[in-house]
Amino acid sequence: MSLSAAGDQPALGNNPPATYVFAVYADAAPDVMPRVLEQFAKRNLVPSRWYSAVIDGLSQELQIDVRVDDMEDHLAGHIARSLENVVNVRQVVTARA
Repeated sequence: MSLSAAGDQPALGNNPPATYVFAVYADAAPDVMPRVLEQFAKRNLVPSRWYSAVIDGLSQELQIDVRVDDMEDHLAGHIARSLENVVNVRQVVTARA
């Protein structure tokens, strides 16, 4: 499994579709989860796994882990960059499984 920041694009080439995991770290705000899910729904993708939790620290942070199967590399990179632009999102990490 390889990890990359959302700004790094997955390797381009003739790779077959793969499973991607997106870890999204954001402010614990009520509008974050639907905005994150929207990035997949508007591309007609249904995550095979969704997990979210509020993490207590200096300030409350929301961690969302999303798994999507059969995704092309270029689409995964595009979604990761789109997730970075969601309001209240602090960081996005992607992994090709």
